[in-house]
Amino acid sequence: TVWTWGNGEYGQLGDGSWNSCNTPVKVLNLTDVIEIAGGNLFSLALKNDGTVWSWGWNAEGELGDGTNNTSNIPVQVLNLTGIDRIASGDSHALALKDGGTVWSWGYNSDGELGDGTNTSSSVPVQVLNLSDVISISGGRVHSLAIKTGGSVWTWGDNSYGQLGDGSNAPTNLPVQVLTLTGITTIAGGEVHSLALKSDHTVWAWGRNDSGQLGNGLNLSSNLPVQVSNLTNADSISAGGFHSVSTINSCPSIAGGTTNICPSMIVALSFAEGYVAYQWIKDDVDITGATSSTYNASASGIYKVRVTDSDAITCTSPGHSVTIIPSPIIEGIQPACVTVSLTTQSFSAYQWFRNSVLISGATSQSYDTVAPGNYTVLVTD
Repeated sequence: TVWTWGNGEYGQLGDGSWNSCNTPVKVLNLTDVIEIAGGNLFSLALKNDGTVWSWGWNAEGELGDGTNNTSNIPVQVLNLTGIDRIASGDSHALALKDGGTVWSWGYNSDGELGDGTNTSSSVPVQVLNLSDVISISGGRVHSLAIKTGGSVWTWGDNSYGQLGDGSNAPTNLPVQVLTLTGITTIAGGEVHSLALKSDHTVWAWGRNDSGQLGNGLNLSSNLPVQVSNLTNADSISAGGFHSVSTINSCPSIAGGTTNICPSMIVALSFAEGYVAYQWIKDDVDITGATSSTYNASASGIYKVRVTDSDAITCTSPGHSVTIIPSPIIEGIQPACVTVSLTTQSFSAYQWFRNSVLISGATSQSYDTVAPGNYTVLVTD
């Protein structure tokens, strides 16, 4: 179910009235909702059957129901099925279909619908020249999308460079944001944009008179600039004239990935000095595992949740433990995978067992087939 509160004079609360409310009210006739979005004077909801529903102000076709009639109860957006994500701008809306295409409706004077026109639409239209999209976001009068591979595409108003294409010219067709790769998350603000990279850095472009780009300046930019003094970012959000990010300040468990044989254990350890520890396997707390170390003996993704002296809690990135099956060879239980003792790359490798050269064992790792003392000769 969906609940709303605040200004309701245009029906944007969806409770069947035109009243404002300072406590939550239930949106009528709406269940099985998996995602919501709010525009300026209208609201959107995505149901688990892939349909989109809307309510509120509709003068520019924001509700997508083929009319310009404002509604104080949800109406279904026409001609849309198989929707995975929704997003809203000031007076326009976006939907991402499960095949990677993007559809839009509502106000379009600046080309924010991306259909090659500047004509508003009360029914969804397809954003042109755009496919393989995995994420969408709406600014006030501009729109953003991430394609498979991590490139970012934008369209609409560009008066402050919020499209990030190196110009300040608006466009009613998608253009690629320059110099950005490996993007996982996007966010559209009033007239600026944000992107989170896979390396957990944050990049911003557009208007900057309030410092919303976070690069230590107050100059607008029509190209992405890196947000200063911010690493390990996990999420981003863009306000009207400010930006927000969360960071994961928890260090990783050393090692990253460990392969072990059956009946063996791997000793996982975390930094000491925290007041509480809770080890986790596959996102389930391990009963009694409340010290700074834990001996893992089963395959899984291990994490640890810690609390410091200021009662701040964080959860470490995961450490993968994999049990490697050990076949019986001539009645002998062999050892498991043995890797070189360094991550440094060398030009040549040669493995030995009990000081005897192993023919063909010339890579950085070697799968052992019998017990013994294994060494490796390397050449730099």
